[in-house]
Amino acid sequence: MKRVFMICFVAFMFATAGIALAGSWVEHTDQQTASYQVDTGTGLFHGMEVASDATYDITVDVYDSENSTTAGKKRMMTTWVITTSNTDRSATHDENPPRRYYKGLYVVVICPGIAKFMVDFEPTD
Repeated sequence: MKRVFMICFVAFMFATAGIALAGSWVEHTDQQTASYQVDTGTGLFHGMEVASDATYDITVDVYDSENSTTAGKKRMMTTWVITTSNTDRSATHDENPPRRYYKGLYVVVICPGIAKFMVDFEPTD
């Protein structure tokens, strides 16, 4: 019985140590419905998922910015327009490899209807 306990204990310790040493994890924002400051500081932009009410097109811009001031800021991707219909209500954008941001990550979403999005990012500071 002691041997089984020790084997389980050692396996648990290796598993938890492996998780701790695995490095950073990609984080996901909660579901957002308006332009949003995702992160401040440095990190990696992995991509995002966008869904609509299938009524209006959605325009998305992502900036390397520490606040909502986007004038003169570096774009993380070209302007992304998601056209919608009753059969196409969502889209995914992946950055492979991820793009580094230095000041922060700010997402601008323009849609007269309802647009929901989640951003995949990895803070590095």
